[in-house]
Amino acid sequence: MLIDRYKKYDSLKEIAEIFGTTKDEIERKLKNINTQYQRERRNYKKCQKSGAGNEFKAKWFGYTAMAFLQDRNKPKKGHQAGIEYDVLQLAVFATIIPIN
Repeated sequence: MLIDRYKKYDSLKEIAEIFGTTKDEIERKLKNINTQYQRERRNYKKCQKSGAGNEFKAKWFGYTAMAFLQDRNKPKKGHQAGIEYDVLQLAVFATIIPIN
């Protein structure tokens, strides 16, 4: 995971250089974009629950372009020896059976 942190840092620095700003500013903007998408997604889910899901019209221009973020917070699947499992299931299993 430490290598991923370095890759992220380097990528953010590179993007910041392209746009002539700082890494922190790029991080802030990415966080704002994600927050706005999640807000619109929450509104969509509210419309679905109320039965007006077919009539949902996003107010934010970037909603459809950022649809790839939809699965961002879902648990990741893994597999070992042909058995699929959720990361969450592994966490529960690890608390039941301590690993030494």
